Amino acid sequence: GTTTEWDDLQVKHGNKAAPEKPKKAEPWSGSAVEARGDSRLDERTAEELDELDDDFEDDRALEAIRQQRLAELKKAAVTAQRFGSVRDIGRADFVREVTNAGPDVWVAVHLHQPAIGPCQIMGAALDTLASRFPATKFLRILSTDCIPGYPDMNVPTVLLYHAGKCLTTLVGLMPYGGRSTTPEQVAFTFNRHGPFCKAPGEEQKEVAGDDIKALIQRLAEAKAAELDAAAGTTPG
Repeated sequence: GTTTEWDDLQVKHGNKAAPEKPKKAEPWSGSAVEARGDSRLDERTAEELDELDDDFEDDRALEAIRQQRLAELKKAAVTAQRFGSVRDIGRADFVREVTNAGPDVWVAVHLHQPAIGPCQIMGAALDTLASRFPATKFLRILSTDCIPGYPDMNVPTVLLYHAGKCLTTLVGLMPYGGRSTTPEQVAFTFNRHGPFCKAPGEEQKEVAGDDIKALIQRLAEAKAAELDAAAGTTPG
């Protein structure tokens, strides 16, 4: 800063130190910026630009993978919600709805008679499963419309289809546990033939040990009751 005449005299006679002269600002140089690694792209070497381009390529590749995965998830969500309830069909619809349902569709067809008790039990179980597993097509058809003259003693009958082929035919309630059949027992039996009752994208889950024991117990009780009934009708 500036000094007075008195200050100058004091300095001249050695009574006061001379004030420091202000330093002049150095002209700007890009060296300091470059030392921090902040040089502009147009100042990078060919090798450095190649490395940057590799980084950008990685980012683009990751973004492409992310977009592809999102598309797959959206498609799976749409597929998972394609059904969701049991639909009634007639004989004329069978080939279109069942045989030609498509290679990625699992189909369960309930041949029924609405006034028969076991059919009502199976119908209630299938209604529950259809809402739980909307990726599977659950259908219902009058047994005598599907197969003229089909005996009532064979209903409920469930046909399990995939890719145009009938995988199995389940007659009555015995395959599930008799009149005490639950939706869980029906799902367990269906899943022995394919992923009819599982969430899309998940591996088939094993039924809990207690559920398996309960199913075995019910099957044993049903078989015992059948043997007792047969013994009661045997002539003495």
